[in-house]
Amino acid sequence: MWQQCSKAMINEQVWLLSFFSFVYSLWLYRNEAIFKGAKIDVNHIFDLCVLRLSWWCKALWPDVTPAFTDVVASPIRLSSVQPRPKILEVHGWIAPVKGSVKFNSDGAVEGSYGEA
Repeated sequence: MWQQCSKAMINEQVWLLSFFSFVYSLWLYRNEAIFKGAKIDVNHIFDLCVLRLSWWCKALWPDVTPAFTDVVASPIRLSSVQPRPKILEVHGWIAPVKGSVKFNSDGAVEGSYGEA
């Protein structure tokens, strides 16, 4: 089944997510086995990877990703995911109205980064 998924996931972002889903799921499952004595079940690990991958894809691309239950039933459905490019919004700084004070609260600074 994994070979079918790799051929179908042409989208590099989905393929990269699948790698991290595998590594993260394996790490969590390993911790369960070591610290809580859980038995290792390869099918369960695979199911967790697919479930986690479908959640992550749905979080990143809610409009274009199939429902995670559909993906769990057939991981090959992620091959249809075509993420839309992100649109960068640029917001400029606007000077405060004369006679008022404007505080910079987002952490953006210019100049010296030392003590005030």
